[in-house]
Amino acid sequence: GRAGDVALEAAPANPVPGLSVAAVTVPGDQAQGLLKVVTTGETPPGRYELVLRGKVKFHDRDVVTDRKVSVVVEAP
Repeated sequence: GRAGDVALEAAPANPVPGLSVAAVTVPGDQAQGLLKVVTTGETPPGRYELVLRGKVKFHDRDVVTDRKVSVVVEAP
């Protein structure tokens, strides 16, 4: 099983004006975490692909995995 914290970060697969995602660390004793996606007035509405990266230590080895996820930005 997992022994340590999981570091999560995400970024748009292609640049998107005003869109950013704050990195988060999920403690090893928790099953989930919350990524905060931030947009500004410069971010056009639409569906964007993010690359989510998770990093964890497993049996004293660094394990890194990437997953593509979609996020939808709606007009205010």
